[in-house]
Amino acid sequence: MIPNKSTEGVVHFKDQEVHSAEVWLKCKAKKLIGGPQGYIVIDSLDTLPLGTHLGEGTFSTVTLLDLPDAPSLVVKMLKHIPGYDSPQLQARNEAEYLHQVATVEGVPKIFALVVNPPCIIMSMAKGILFYHFTISRPVMKEMLRVCINVCHILQNIHNLGYVHNDVKFDNILVDPGSLEVTIIDLGLLAKVGTKKFSIPSDMDKALKDREKLCPSVCPEFYVGGPCHPSVDVYSVAYMIEKAVSWCKPVKRALAPTTIRCQGPSASRPSIRELAAAMELILT
Repeated sequence: MIPNKSTEGVVHFKDQEVHSAEVWLKCKAKKLIGGPQGYIVIDSLDTLPLGTHLGEGTFSTVTLLDLPDAPSLVVKMLKHIPGYDSPQLQARNEAEYLHQVATVEGVPKIFALVVNPPCIIMSMAKGILFYHFTISRPVMKEMLRVCINVCHILQNIHNLGYVHNDVKFDNILVDPGSLEVTIIDLGLLAKVGTKKFSIPSDMDKALKDREKLCPSVCPEFYVGGPCHPSVDVYSVAYMIEKAVSWCKPVKRALAPTTIRCQGPSASRPSIRELAAAMELILT
């Protein structure tokens, strides 16, 4: 998901803000269906005032809700893409997965699932894309601190038995001031062991396509293997190599770890070990 423009600051909802947003949604929603503890299910988006269009990706669009007296919320509307899960199933799955990782600091908070059209309402994560943060050439200590923060968020997701599966530069927002991080677009989040892609009939072609289309995704997952924390390790290491490429001493210091991270899945270090390698440089 690539926003049209970036804004500074990462939103962390306080308890009273969460309550305010929930009350606002319940008042505005035309029909409440119910829902599991943690978020509500709304029949229609009709009565909710949509504001600024924030961005669009392959599978969804994101629009700000016009809430004058409540915290910033966004609507993520899922698209119909032939060959993929229906928008209804995508929305239900992402809502439930966001609910399951709700205790993790650094991921959006789910507030509601909307049936028609299929979409989810969640907290707005503000910041600049990690890609933009990287090309601004920040102090290397700040760059490493951001990468470590990404690892900590993913470690907490892994501790709950889930894997993000889509860690890349435009799925991470950074507050340039505080260096706080929000990992967004949890559409591929899944339980460890889940298979998100089918096994291709032409394996060689699929692997070549991966190199062109999404080189940050590890090969074994892309061609139908089960998700595992090592999938995120591969992606983060790929991203770190690019992020520190302009500082050769740091790149050389991290190379033994990042190379292992992109090797065979069974021999990859944990996300905690990757973070520790960066912490060592900072000491």
